[in-house]
Amino acid sequence: MNERRLILALKRGEMSAYEQAFHLYYPKYVRFAGYVLGDIIVAKDLMQNVFMKLWKYRDRLREDLSLENFL
Repeated sequence: MNERRLILALKRGEMSAYEQAFHLYYPKYVRFAGYVLGDIIVAKDLMQNVFMKLWKYRDRLREDLSLENFL
């Protein structure tokens, strides 16, 4: 699924799209946050909060912007 379709599916509340976004981006951003913060546990907690907010505010996503950059 391309990113625009993923965003549209997220906006429709499709849990499968959320799961796909989580599996696609979570590991990458945990590694990045872990590097920046120097603590992988804090990085995981932070990214779980980010993804919770992604689901909560999914209706505000814009199809013309990158989901990766939004995160």
